[in-house]
Amino acid sequence: MLQVTDATANAIQLRALVDARDAGAAWDLRCQVREKLIQFLQEKYPHGLPRVRTEFQEFPAGSVNPSSQPLARAASIKRGT
Repeated sequence: MLQVTDATANAIQLRALVDARDAGAAWDLRCQVREKLIQFLQEKYPHGLPRVRTEFQEFPAGSVNPSSQPLARAASIKRGT
Protein backbone atom coordinates (compact mmCIF):
# COMPACT_ATOMS: atom_id res chain seq x y z
CA MET A 1 0.00 0.00 0.00
CA LEU A 2 1.21 3.54 -0.78
CA GLN A 3 0.20 6.50 1.37
CA VAL A 4 0.80 10.17 0.64
CA THR A 5 2.24 11.49 3.88
CA ASP A 6 3.01 15.04 2.74
CA ALA A 7 2.35 17.23 -0.28
CA THR A 8 3.81 20.65 -1.06
CA ALA A 9 3.96 22.82 -4.15
CA ASN A 10 7.24 21.14 -5.14
CA ALA A 11 7.04 17.57 -3.87
CA ILE A 12 4.98 14.74 -2.50
CA GLN A 13 6.17 12.27 0.08
CA LEU A 14 5.03 8.68 -0.17
CA ARG A 15 5.10 5.93 2.41
CA ALA A 16 5.13 2.33 1.21
CA LEU A 17 3.61 -0.09 3.71
CA VAL A 18 4.99 -3.63 3.43
CA ASP A 19 4.92 -6.70 5.62
CA ALA A 20 7.44 -9.50 6.08
CA ARG A 21 7.96 -12.55 8.27
CA ASP A 22 10.82 -11.06 10.34
CA ALA A 23 12.96 -7.94 10.76
CA GLY A 24 15.66 -9.09 8.35
CA ALA A 25 13.16 -9.86 5.61
CA ALA A 26 11.37 -6.55 6.28
CA TRP A 27 14.64 -4.63 5.83
CA ASP A 28 15.41 -6.43 2.57
CA LEU A 29 11.87 -5.83 1.33
CA ARG A 30 11.96 -2.12 2.20
CA CYS A 31 15.24 -1.72 0.32
CA GLN A 32 13.90 -3.60 -2.70
CA VAL A 33 10.65 -1.62 -2.79
CA ARG A 34 12.57 1.68 -2.53
CA GLU A 35 14.97 0.66 -5.32
CA LYS A 36 12.11 -0.49 -7.58
CA LEU A 37 10.13 2.71 -6.97
CA ILE A 38 13.16 4.83 -7.88
CA GLN A 39 13.83 2.66 -10.94
CA PHE A 40 10.19 3.09 -12.03
CA LEU A 41 10.45 6.87 -11.67
CA GLN A 42 13.77 6.96 -13.54
CA GLU A 43 12.30 5.00 -16.45
CA LYS A 44 8.79 6.49 -16.65
CA TYR A 45 9.05 9.96 -15.10
CA PRO A 46 12.71 11.07 -15.04
CA HIS A 47 11.68 14.74 -14.99
CA GLY A 48 9.94 14.12 -11.66
CA LEU A 49 13.14 13.31 -9.79
CA PRO A 50 15.24 16.02 -8.13
CA ARG A 51 18.32 17.19 -9.96
CA VAL A 52 20.87 18.72 -7.62
CA ARG A 53 24.32 19.78 -8.66
CA THR A 54 26.97 20.39 -6.04
CA GLU A 55 30.34 22.00 -6.58
CA PHE A 56 33.19 21.47 -4.16
CA GLN A 57 35.91 24.05 -3.80
CA GLU A 58 39.34 23.11 -2.55
CA PHE A 59 41.27 25.44 -0.29
CA PRO A 60 45.04 25.44 0.19
CA ALA A 61 46.29 23.50 3.19
CA GLY A 62 46.21 25.60 6.34
CA SER A 63 43.79 28.17 4.93
CA VAL A 64 40.37 28.94 6.33
CA ASN A 65 37.25 28.36 4.27
CA PRO A 66 35.94 31.92 3.69
CA SER A 67 32.35 30.79 3.99
CA SER A 68 32.98 29.55 7.55
CA GLN A 69 34.42 32.86 8.81
CA PRO A 70 31.04 34.52 9.53
CA LEU A 71 30.07 31.52 11.65
CA ALA A 72 33.32 31.64 13.58
CA ARG A 73 32.97 35.40 14.07
CA ALA A 74 29.35 35.04 15.21
CA ALA A 75 30.42 32.39 17.73
CA SER A 76 33.16 34.66 19.12
CA ILE A 77 30.74 37.58 19.39
CA LYS A 78 28.24 35.43 21.25
CA ARG A 79 30.97 34.35 23.71
CA GLY A 80 32.01 37.98 24.15
CA THR A 81 35.55 37.55 22.78
